[in-house]
Amino acid sequence: MAALLFVFEGADGVGKTRRCHDTYEFIARLGVPCDVFSFPGKKLGSLGQIVHTIHNKPQELRLPSVRPAALQTLHIAAQIDAIERDVLPALRRGRVVLLDRFWWSTWVYGSEAGVDSSVLTGLVELEQRVWRDVMPTAVFFIDREKPIRPEQSPRIFKRLRCLYQELAGSERKNYPVFTIRNDDFDIAQAKIQRIVKDALSTTEKPSAPPLVS
Repeated sequence: MAALLFVFEGADGVGKTRRCHDTYEFIARLGVPCDVFSFPGKKLGSLGQIVHTIHNKPQELRLPSVRPAALQTLHIAAQIDAIERDVLPALRRGRVVLLDRFWWSTWVYGSEAGVDSSVLTGLVELEQRVWRDVMPTAVFFIDREKPIRPEQSPRIFKRLRCLYQELAGSERKNYPVFTIRNDDFDIAQAKIQRIVKDALSTTEKPSAPPLVS
């Protein structure tokens, strides 16, 4: 079976991680080798764990608040580490990979925080060089009018949602992007599972990521 890369994206609190893990359970029930990774990740001893702490609990490291551009640079560094250490090796072994967040989050959250677009473009291009020719089989943009659990003000959530919608629209020309309205969990998950099952059952997978050694 060719390797497949499914990405789950969306603003904090929309249920993105739940959709990702429910999809993992679905694929596992089919007996297909599958891995789940997240950006920046919280794997013990990883760079992602350190960045997660800096982002969410800087006081534990006795750090002052980190400036937005520096914070997104740290996120990209953690993502690159995870891509090289975990994601690409799993794809090379022919495993299906589910990825909770992508470089999309760097662009969206950096933009909302006021980071200069040229800085964000440079950071995203750096990560894309590490991906090389690997492209997602599909990106699931998980969307809701209101978050399941508010993690920011309504104004910021609305801004994040608009930025994600704009990015989803522009990225559709590069790979399949599916907007999944997560208002009804069962309907949302059924749609994701149909798309994943179709990809798994296709003998020739033109959208599957080409793997570069």
